[in-house]
Amino acid sequence: MATLQLPQQVPSPAQDSETLRKAFQGCITDEKAVIKVLGHRNAAQRKNIGDTYQELYNQSLIDSLNSKLSGDFGRAVMLWTCEPLERDARILHKVLNSKQIGMNELAIIIEICVTSSPSHWWAIRDCYNSLFESNFHQDMSSDIVPRSFVLNLLRFIMPFRKSLPTVDLDSDIKDIGDEMLESLLKIMIRCIVSPEKYLAEVIRAALSCPAGIDHDSLIRVIVRQAEIDLMKVREAYLEMNETSLDNAVKCNTSGNYQDFLMALLGHVGLTMQLTTILQKTRKHIQRAGLFLVYLYKRMLGDKHDVCAGLNYGVKQHYIVKNLQEPSGNGCYLLHVEGFSDGLVRGFDGYLGC
Repeated sequence: MATLQLPQQVPSPAQDSETLRKAFQGCITDEKAVIKVLGHRNAAQRKNIGDTYQELYNQSLIDSLNSKLSGDFGRAVMLWTCEPLERDARILHKVLNSKQIGMNELAIIIEICVTSSPSHWWAIRDCYNSLFESNFHQDMSSDIVPRSFVLNLLRFIMPFRKSLPTVDLDSDIKDIGDEMLESLLKIMIRCIVSPEKYLAEVIRAALSCPAGIDHDSLIRVIVRQAEIDLMKVREAYLEMNETSLDNAVKCNTSGNYQDFLMALLGHVGLTMQLTTILQKTRKHIQRAGLFLVYLYKRMLGDKHDVCAGLNYGVKQHYIVKNLQEPSGNGCYLLHVEGFSDGLVRGFDGYLGC
């Protein structure tokens, strides 16, 4: 199950393109605007945005992102914005052009292959061949035994992977004569038997790498699975760790990079939550002018975000500063439509949020 959250009313590709163009203007990029748009659009919507952006401004959206964003945040956004086939082809090309191709690099190739459907995998290879004017099989073929071993395994297993019998990794995979080959075969079978568990292990290893966080692996798994089965990966991660994947990401990332990954994990910003709730309850609140809003203390950090920028015909919204708690019980009297992660009370009664 995917974790990506889309707004109920998605702006047109032209509107999204204009928002992104404005975000890129000036010396400082409005990265939050980039997250708000691209972090909440599916692959088809992102493609339409990219095509429209090219038509409107005669410039590639990827090129604009590349020139305006940097670091882990920039890599994550650009990888996410690429079409899925191109994204996976670029990951493979980067791996195969590494200075040294070892266990980690071959494991990435296995991961992409086995966690893809056969049709998607074949399309990735075609995209790879076209994009880089090369041949994936030739690039994989080598006198280096592990690389050829992986290629042959992929050729053999892919057509039959859904019907493979259960394998005992410890007892059945042995006596190959090479520790690295045994490890690669185990990785491949673990990917087939329980891909979500394997990907959870990849994230755990990325976050606990002795040399520092492996952000490339963290980004790769979250970006690739956000529209597929990242919810299952989250569940598997929680089962094998003492903390959730969400908490692990929060503890090991920061800033807009963290916000973007959290968006792909299914978290939405306060403004988007407010918009969604008001859209759901609009019919019930049109006659109400005053609201008692139960705002938990943790929701009051950004008061500008709570009440800014929305107008649904009841009252013109304005920014509320220095909210007071006159009754001492957590109730706030606002002359705007309000938000709470608990209840909104209007003249028509309680509305669950």
